[in-house]
Amino acid sequence: MTLRHRFAIPADVTYLNAAANGPITADVRDAGLAGVVGKEAPWANEHGPLAAEQARAAASRLIGARTRDIAIVGSVAYALSIAGKNAGLRSGQRTLRMAGDHPSNALEWQRLAEQIGTHDEIVARPADGDWTAAFAGAIERPGAAPLGAVTLAPLYWADGAILDVAALAPLIRARGGALVIDATQAVGALPVSVAAWQPDFLAFPTYKWLLGPYNLTFLYVAPHRQIGEPLERNTFNWQLAEPASASVPRDGATRYDMGERNNPVTLPMAVAAMALLEELGGPGAVQAHAGALTLYLASALEQRGIPVMPSRFRSAHMLSFLPPGKDATTLVRDLAERKIFVSSRVGQVRVSPHWYNDKSDIDRLIEAINV
Repeated sequence: MTLRHRFAIPADVTYLNAAANGPITADVRDAGLAGVVGKEAPWANEHGPLAAEQARAAASRLIGARTRDIAIVGSVAYALSIAGKNAGLRSGQRTLRMAGDHPSNALEWQRLAEQIGTHDEIVARPADGDWTAAFAGAIERPGAAPLGAVTLAPLYWADGAILDVAALAPLIRARGGALVIDATQAVGALPVSVAAWQPDFLAFPTYKWLLGPYNLTFLYVAPHRQIGEPLERNTFNWQLAEPASASVPRDGATRYDMGERNNPVTLPMAVAAMALLEELGGPGAVQAHAGALTLYLASALEQRGIPVMPSRFRSAHMLSFLPPGKDATTLVRDLAERKIFVSSRVGQVRVSPHWYNDKSDIDRLIEAINV
């Protein structure tokens, strides 16, 4: 099944780059335009609080959380800063993260090391592709400093290599560490369950696999972490009282909501995008559709002697490769000139299909690579 007719993608464009920036459907576009038009008459369009709670509820359903456990913020970096600030870290503890992690995540753990004296420990990229074993070894390493926090992703953002979060979570909890998950490349394309993983914090934006707006991220906060300090105090997360000592935080994860939360454009767009995902069968259906295309691509590449990551080590909705003798950055640029859009990440070409793609897009990519 392809839904290309619901997207404004020209017939001569092959877009295989959802992991970078997902396009929106006409329904999502119209929801945003209605918000823009409504700003012309704000006295008649006070729907922000309702849209916020609709978005919060839809986000919670995606990951099997309670609505009250979801905070609304502006970016994954903002969300991970909340996590770092409220993970209870102390000087001398170590934090673990992936080598080559996305800056939105890496920079927070670097900051903590500089400001409170944690050890920012980086888990090297495993030669065999088994990130799960690499993290398990780092978590359980004899003689290591006390574990403060581990930041994981269900898959490596740059090439789709998977991590078994469910296997690693008990190891982290057994050592008293906080589990922080950057689910940017997972939610929307991969079934996610906070009940199974039991993270302290889990963040995901709407502009990639959810095919929603930019500048909107949801942050799951475990109940025992809903007693911390937000990055800012504002009318949405704190109740003002006089004297100042009487001011109190709002209940649940709302305590961490950003200021100017009730955006009349982005919130309705996110609600429409998540409604489409539910209508089409949820993340499992996306995984099946994208997975069929990456398997088709993997087979075509291997027939041409181009190696790809074994399927047991990668998520189905992404595939990375590099034709021998070619530079990824140059190849991605050359493909763009032919109106075929993919990404260059960690020295490889990253392909990430979605609902609007079918086998003809993969055939076009293969043909262009062979030129």
